[in-house]
Amino acid sequence: IQAWKELGLKTILVGPAADLRAKLSGLGGLNYPIEICDAPDVVTMDESPVRAVRKKPNSSLCVAYSLVEEGRASSIISA
Repeated sequence: IQAWKELGLKTILVGPAADLRAKLSGLGGLNYPIEICDAPDVVTMDESPVRAVRKKPNSSLCVAYSLVEEGRASSIISA
């Protein structure tokens, strides 16, 4: 929300869509032009990164990289 408010940056949030909508709603951000891209697969902290990428192509990391490859996004910030 802050990136869009302060810089007017196109913002795409990638992750489980229902969770992202709930978080945006709690922050009062549903009225901002922030796109939500569903990535239902969740990678936990105890998973091997390589195995997770191979077995969970619909994880937020994989979906975000696909958005960059397709030209829909220019960068990725992960938190």
